[in-house]
Amino acid sequence: MKYIFMMYLCLSVVLCFDRSLSAADAAGDTPNVTIEAHNAPLEKVLQEVAKQTKWNFNLDPDLAQQPVSGTFNQQHIDHVIKALLHKENHLVEVDVATRTYNIRAFGSKMPFSVQVTEQGSSLLAEEQPQIDIAALHAEEQRIFEAYINNPDSIEPLTGMTLGEIAAIQAEEQRVYEEYLNNPDSIEPLTGMTLGEIAAIQAEEQRMYDANLNNPNAIEPLTGMPFSEIESIQAKEKVAFEQYINNPSSVEPLTGMTFMEIEQVQKREEQLSAQQNEEMYFDSLQ
Repeated sequence: MKYIFMMYLCLSVVLCFDRSLSAADAAGDTPNVTIEAHNAPLEKVLQEVAKQTKWNFNLDPDLAQQPVSGTFNQQHIDHVIKALLHKENHLVEVDVATRTYNIRAFGSKMPFSVQVTEQGSSLLAEEQPQIDIAALHAEEQRIFEAYINNPDSIEPLTGMTLGEIAAIQAEEQRVYEEYLNNPDSIEPLTGMTLGEIAAIQAEEQRMYDANLNNPNAIEPLTGMPFSEIESIQAKEKVAFEQYINNPSSVEPLTGMTFMEIEQVQKREEQLSAQQNEEMYFDSLQ
């Protein structure tokens, strides 16, 4: 008989679950669960799991009323718990001797938990042990590194092993390098071979260098030889320096000469100093 519960999927990061996986197997049985839940409180769902498996749960109060969903047909208890909690920040520890799953919200400091058995739920008033965060992070890192360094690890999006993916990537790199190093390879956008493109680029570079080094070469935008452009730029530089260094030069935005601007700036500095001095003496009175 299936039991249908109502629940909603919530936020989850599963911590240390690999240590609890197959924990029930270690106790000498392999309990499977058949259950369907839709937006049902986690506490109620676990009570049905307890009825089917004879395993109990000490559940963090913060998680007890969280809505969860899932459909399971003869699924292992570890898989069911992991799936139900996959959107919750939590920690799972298994006590094989008492056939109990201890499930706590990550970082929770509640001094009690909700004990869930096949008979129902009750508060268990005993302080929960402190979680060693550094040890948890170290264990997560160890698990991740073991996953990354194992060529038989499964990449979840493709269903392929990391070794198979690495082999495909190596083959793709080999094919790409072979393509690049073959002058007869076809460049798809132009339909030309890489050798033809390289020859064109070399000729363009040669012509560019020749134009730069030839004073009589014509600059296409102006139609002037580079030598004339260089002469004009030199004259402009001389004229600009003469303009900047001449106190009688007129600054176009103000219509004032540089000398007049300098005199105004000096008067402003004197007035500012005088005002500061007056404010200082006024503050003393």
